[in-house]
Amino acid sequence: MNFTALEERIKTSRAAESAGQDQAVDAMRQELQACYAEAKSKLPSLDKAVNEARAFLNKMQALAATCRQPLPALVVQHVNEMTLLCDSAPRQVREGLAAFENLSFSQVVWKDGSSLDVNQRTALLATIRGGLAGWHAGRRLQAVQAEITTYLETAQWPTGGTASATIPLAPEPAPEVRVRT
Repeated sequence: MNFTALEERIKTSRAAESAGQDQAVDAMRQELQACYAEAKSKLPSLDKAVNEARAFLNKMQALAATCRQPLPALVVQHVNEMTLLCDSAPRQVREGLAAFENLSFSQVVWKDGSSLDVNQRTALLATIRGGLAGWHAGRRLQAVQAEITTYLETAQWPTGGTASATIPLAPEPAPEVRVRT
C-alpha cells in the first residue's frame, strides 16, 4: 500500500476543506463589513451620549432626593429606560464588534463537522448585526431625555400643576388643505 499517496490525498482534502471554510467566513465578514465599520465609527458618539445621559440622570436623582414631591410615575419609567440603555447599549455594541472580529467556521458548522449550517449562519449573522446596530441607542437616549424635560416643564414639577397622561411630542407641521369649489 502506498501511504505517501494517501497522505498527499488527505493533505489535499484538508487544504480544500480549509479553503472552503475560509471562504465561508470571508463571505460572512463581507456581509457584515458595512455594519461593523458603522458601529466602530459610531461607538465614540454612543459613549458620549451615554455619559451625557448619566450626567442628566445623576442631576435628576439629586433633584428628586431634595424634593418632597416624588418624580411622576411616567418620568420614573423613562428614567429606568435611560438607565437600562446606558448599561446595555455600549456593551451590546462592543459584544457585536468582538463577535465580528472572532467569526469562525466552527460557529456555523453542520453536525457532520465539515459543511455549513445555513440556519445557524443566518442566526449568527442576525445576532451580530443586532449587536452592531446597538449604537442607535444614543438617539433614543437623547429622545427620552427631551421627553422627560418636556414632561417636567409641562407638569411644572415639583411645584405642582398637572400634565397630560402622555408625554407630548413636538408638533409637526400640518399640510396645507385646499378645498376646490
